[in-house]
Amino acid sequence: ARFRAAQTRLHQLAGEQGVAAVLEALVKHYKLDPEDADLRRFLEMAIGFVSVDALAAHLMEFSDSIVYDERAEAVALSTLHAAKGLEFPVVFLAGLEEGLLPLAPRVAKADNELCQHLEEERRLCYVGMTRAIDTLYFSWCSRRPLPGQAREARQPSRFLAELPDRLLTPPPQAGAQADKRKPGIRQLTLFS
Repeated sequence: ARFRAAQTRLHQLAGEQGVAAVLEALVKHYKLDPEDADLRRFLEMAIGFVSVDALAAHLMEFSDSIVYDERAEAVALSTLHAAKGLEFPVVFLAGLEEGLLPLAPRVAKADNELCQHLEEERRLCYVGMTRAIDTLYFSWCSRRPLPGQAREARQPSRFLAELPDRLLTPPPQAGAQADKRKPGIRQLTLFS
């Protein structure tokens, strides 16, 4: 009966304050170290979920894609959803274009639904940006073919315009880099 009552309280807490509040309550109950890096990463990942069931489904679905070994010298490709809780020295956010991030809804939405959709897309963009420890690169295409469509002009994401100018630095110029290269040096391959 005590277990069932505790379970009911946790489900109510999840409904009122979200999954992260439930996990924080469990951390306190079991006297876990809230400063543990893995636990902090897990709690941060849980913030975006509206139910315990949704979090459990996510963990089951992406269990193989969440594994990341910091000791490996490799490029990690990830979706924004799977990157929750991970951090990298350098992050490239590609496709910051209207229609991709924020993703254009496939069906017409009412104004309030569209606002909710844009807020969720903004949160996903924030997740991607906060994965970078040292350097964050944004990229977008001026023209891109989308599935089932002809190559069309693209506009940079509205989320880029929301970033304060003082936080942005211009990218290195390709021409300046090319002039400084030493002849005879070739790029090493990452994979043999």
